[in-house]
Amino acid sequence: MALKMKSTPIIKAIFFDLDNTLYNATYAYQKGTDAIIEYLLNEKMTPLSRNVLLERYDHSRAQVKKRLPTGHTSAHNRILYFKSFLESIFNTCSPKLLLTLLSVYDQAALKETFLQEKSLLTQLKNKFDFAIVTDETTLTQMKKLSVLDPNHKLFEHVITSEEFGCEKPSKTLFLEASKKLKTPLNQCISIGDSYNKDILGAIELGAYSWWITNEHSHPLNQPLIIGQGPLIHALKWLDQL
Repeated sequence: MALKMKSTPIIKAIFFDLDNTLYNATYAYQKGTDAIIEYLLNEKMTPLSRNVLLERYDHSRAQVKKRLPTGHTSAHNRILYFKSFLESIFNTCSPKLLLTLLSVYDQAALKETFLQEKSLLTQLKNKFDFAIVTDETTLTQMKKLSVLDPNHKLFEHVITSEEFGCEKPSKTLFLEASKKLKTPLNQCISIGDSYNKDILGAIELGAYSWWITNEHSHPLNQPLIIGQGPLIHALKWLDQL
């Protein structure tokens, strides 16, 4: 749903969030997690049940995030989750097993990583410059993009929180995207699923934004928020400019 505007904005560049904006990250993550649990069970490495292993993994992930400072980029590092997870099972962590689990996870998760609205994105690339602005480790996001944009035709620039030691809504990431695309922020739009990170972070710098969310989940009173709703609605609105 696009909001009514007094005048048509001038937009030349688009900042895309990656996870749960351009693809269904929640589903892919779940498939990856299921795969490592299946691996441990199939290899008969532990007598623990599937449910207990899932609980241990969720707890380990939460503990890693809890002990790190708010916004620390290592809080996204899956290697740390797996290390803590294995220690909770075996009271130690085998490097070989950790790396095996990482490979199993990646294969399963990346198999379910599909770019949403690819044809429309390809069409819009003729009108706008694209950048990815994401809170994650660089290696993790590059793995995803190697599947989502294997020929590097769509997203010429990727800005990760790991590179700058801060997370959205930090101004640093949006300013860097503006610099990379050589476009002033008042001619950019940020598209993402997090209101606090992708939306407020952008509009505080004078950029436009579109919130990927349920149609009626939040009242929008900010003049720089173009609209809210599914990715396809945002892309179709941009295609009409």
